[in-house]
Amino acid sequence: VNKSTAMAELSNAILTIRERGKYMSDEVKDLYVKKLTQSKSKLNTMNPLSRLSNREVDVAKYLIQGHGIIEVSTTLDLSPSTVSTYKSRIFEKLNVSNIPELIEIFRIHSAN
Repeated sequence: VNKSTAMAELSNAILTIRERGKYMSDEVKDLYVKKLTQSKSKLNTMNPLSRLSNREVDVAKYLIQGHGIIEVSTTLDLSPSTVSTYKSRIFEKLNVSNIPELIEIFRIHSAN
């Protein structure tokens, strides 16, 4: 509650705090919901490639060029299982399930 809160609401706040331990006015609830909505909106417009580490971007670029896990592992001097793990993380972070979907994400969001 704030200084301009009406006496009826103040009484209601005190009773609510007694019963439940906390109180939030409708005005504060509305502001809170608005702030959450804005935050989610900003997250949704964020470039999904920014979720990837530099190494994941490196691996993804080789994968979208058609290189297999063995080729990528040799080129980047990593074990095949490490490249496979990177591939799984990339797919999970970008919510894709195959290379064509990965290519599309990079096509849309890559600045290069």
